[in-house]
Amino acid sequence: MSFESCVYRNLLAAALLCLCLMLPGGARAFARQDVERDIAAALEQQGVGQGVKVTLFTSRTDIMRYRSGAYRIAEVRADPATQKLEAEIAFDAGGEEKTLTLEGRYTLMIRVPAPSARINPGDVIGEDDLHWVEVDGDRRQSNWVLTVEPLVGKTPKRVLFPGKPIDEASLKTPDVVHRNDPVSI
Repeated sequence: MSFESCVYRNLLAAALLCLCLMLPGGARAFARQDVERDIAAALEQQGVGQGVKVTLFTSRTDIMRYRSGAYRIAEVRADPATQKLEAEIAFDAGGEEKTLTLEGRYTLMIRVPAPSARINPGDVIGEDDLHWVEVDGDRRQSNWVLTVEPLVGKTPKRVLFPGKPIDEASLKTPDVVHRNDPVSI
């Protein structure tokens, strides 16, 4: 990218920022995460499922709030086959209601148990060693342990790292007798 185009982009960004600061009613920006969270809540209310995570496709990092300082989710349309969505955001623009259409993607998150700290081979897993983490349901592997019960009392075959879902194949029953230990009969 040439120096001139970088300067042009920076000037354009500065001009847009100045324009945003001069919006009527002292408009303020609100975080993209707030909009994504509100759209996810609307999808959950529509019965898409629990634990919805929304990612907007828009390149805008924020959307402007006008005089009322608020927006509302007017409508959300979701396609379960592609997990794409289209949401209409309604807001007050100086006494006139305007809508903005945003596109994005949604995924259903699942909760799985994961180590809260590093667990080494030979350590016996207790309930206190685990906590729940949310992972993208699309990335779920069929051999992940989904409940705490099969983990408690087991020992890992290899190191288990904090926050990572646990594979069933990485667990075993703890050794009762170790090699070369004396045994009473």
